[in-house]
Amino acid sequence: MCITYSLKSKHDFIKALKQTNEKLNRTQDALLTSEQKARQEQQLAQEALERTSAMLQKLPSAIVIVDSSLKVIESNQSFINILGEDAADINDIIPGLVGADLKTLVPFQIYKLFTSVISNNENLLNRDVPLGDRLLNVSDFSIKKGEIAGAVLRDMYLPEVRKEEVINRVTEVIDENLNLVQQIAFLLGEGASKTERMLNSIIESHKSGKSQQKP
Repeated sequence: MCITYSLKSKHDFIKALKQTNEKLNRTQDALLTSEQKARQEQQLAQEALERTSAMLQKLPSAIVIVDSSLKVIESNQSFINILGEDAADINDIIPGLVGADLKTLVPFQIYKLFTSVISNNENLLNRDVPLGDRLLNVSDFSIKKGEIAGAVLRDMYLPEVRKEEVINRVTEVIDENLNLVQQIAFLLGEGASKTERMLNSIIESHKSGKSQQKP
């Protein structure tokens, strides 16, 4: 009986050990699959980041992205060109000005816009800011609440930018005036309608009074 029990215990132990090994193998396979998937996703994310960076560099408008400490995460060549020779020298050493302190690169007016956007999470669009002998149109926006902000800067003295901005601003003024005219027309129409109703009421009352006076 002892031998039979011993053999059974040994068999159960071997069976349990085999099941444990199978579970470990499945876990290992799952971890390997998960690791491969993570690497693929990381590679895809890296490729997407590289494509985005390449696109930013091709844009004619100046682009800069900063973190909550207002350190540059990324900027394009147009941004560096707007800032001038000092920024170009830094870019030769640190491509894209990555890690540079924004307040050492731009005027206080622009730096203040970034501070406001990160603090309040509100976009500030189409702000005109002088920079040396240039006038920049700055649109500052939140990318990740309280953590990352970006801006598009355009040199208003460039002919193509000036033409586009003039068209945009004229269109905006026309739209505002049209809205105002529509509101006035609505109010006038509403007032005229009320006046008409009052006059009709007076006329009807007058007619009613006359009919009552007749014998």
